[in-house]
Amino acid sequence: CKWQQQLPGSRFRRRSPRLS
Repeated sequence: CKWQQQLPGSRFRRRSPRLS
């Protein structure tokens, strides 16, 4: 859960299983 702040998007800010 360290990429949640690395993504400039505010749609998957809460640990999204899409990038994992």
